[in-house]
Amino acid sequence: DAISELGRMYAFGVSGVSKDERKGREFYKRAAEKGHAFALVSLAALEETKGETELAVAYLRTAAAAGDDHAIGSLKEKFRAGKISKDDLLKSLWAHQKANEDMRSEGRERYRRWKKAQETKKQEQAKA
Repeated sequence: DAISELGRMYAFGVSGVSKDERKGREFYKRAAEKGHAFALVSLAALEETKGETELAVAYLRTAAAAGDDHAIGSLKEKFRAGKISKDDLLKSLWAHQKANEDMRSEGRERYRRWKKAQETKKQEQAKA
């Protein structure tokens, strides 16, 4: 996360850092290599501003396959704009769903059930 944040600071010249898109891109790439999916989404945005749509889409597909929701949103926008095919979107959606399913655990599922039960209990108490 820190490496990705450095990428953002350099890419956009924020938090007292002078804007240097090249350095920002380098930090984003390092963060992506370490598994930070949102760094790929950020790289895609930078490439899109340069007109490098194919490279941007490749970054977004990789981020989607890692389970990043922002990437899926961007790919849906690209599909609506006619920049990617329906088949490409479906493949990315499938990879995104699989990544999210792989991240599920029994502990998380128990928590979700508990949370839902708590919300139901609150709603029933509010009705009474």
